[in-house]
Amino acid sequence: MMNERCKVLVVRPEPGLSETMIQVQEQGWEAIACPVMDIRPSPVFSEWPGHSIAITSAHALPALAKQPKDRLLLTVGEKTAQKVRKAGFLRVDAASGDRASLGALCREKGLLGDGLTFACGRGWRGQAYSAEVARDLGARWVEAYRVERIRSLPDEAYRALLDGEVEAVLFFSVENAVLFQENLTPEIRMQLRGVRALCFSDAIMESVCSYAVWRETAARNPLDILGYKKRGV
Repeated sequence: MMNERCKVLVVRPEPGLSETMIQVQEQGWEAIACPVMDIRPSPVFSEWPGHSIAITSAHALPALAKQPKDRLLLTVGEKTAQKVRKAGFLRVDAASGDRASLGALCREKGLLGDGLTFACGRGWRGQAYSAEVARDLGARWVEAYRVERIRSLPDEAYRALLDGEVEAVLFFSVENAVLFQENLTPEIRMQLRGVRALCFSDAIMESVCSYAVWRETAARNPLDILGYKKRGV
């Protein structure tokens, strides 16, 4: 007898994981936390001189707690901008969703030179996120958080995949998609043929398609694509 596919893996770290888990459950699915990385915020920065700050992720916010709330803060997209406003920043502008558009927004506003600071993360391989964008603008770059890799899937996620109980896996960044792949065993990789890969962007979908055959892949807001679980299904 085939197991019911009623479980959804959420592949993202905190902050964001718990919020998404709640939304998945509200849509009638059983959510399973499947983080493949930890986010380690930098110590809170003392106030620095300058006219503006750019961030590519809300993960940078804890390190910015002492920065003036009336300083212009530019974000990679509107979802991040909402979190910035909630943190108390008063002057917030959002780019259209990627690092290139954030750089273009800075140029459009004439924000060049070391009065602009990019507060970004450093990946688990040591890569400085958006350092090239900052360099092209002559801006400062500071490490606001660091990504640490988790080297295995959580036991609950592994078992649900092995038992054929997973309906979908939700991906919210390329790096999460890559690390998820690196934690797959051959037997789990075969199970993905019956699973939907729901991705936040085309770039993420391209990544997940490169290492597995899925029942379905799609790129948009993963929660919107997932939809509500039908009663009795």
